Amino acid sequence: MSDVPQPDYARNMRIIGHSDQGGRPDGVQIMVHRGYAYIGHMFSKGFSVVDVRDAKHPRAVNYLPAPANTWNIHLQTHDDLLLVINAKACSPPPSSPTRRPTTKAS
Repeated sequence: MSDVPQPDYARNMRIIGHSDQGGRPDGVQIMVHRGYAYIGHMFSKGFSVVDVRDAKHPRAVNYLPAPANTWNIHLQTHDDLLLVINAKACSPPPSSPTRRPTTKAS
């Protein structure tokens, strides 16, 4: 398993498989349910579905993009339901310097 990335820090753990999440390495939350991993992405703005029934050889099977101006950084499974939150995506700060509020002297 030499092609599997090795962690810098790990104790009492053994890596058995690796997935690049369909080329989207920005996974922020994962839920595993009935042999599939559901992975929310911050920068790819959507979520991936990875078949993990064979833990040594996980494979990306789907990617669903989030609606415009949202991202999927939180998801939850229960029974046959998958709850995906379409949160408003944060925008980068403006490039202009921050202005302090002005006050009038009384």
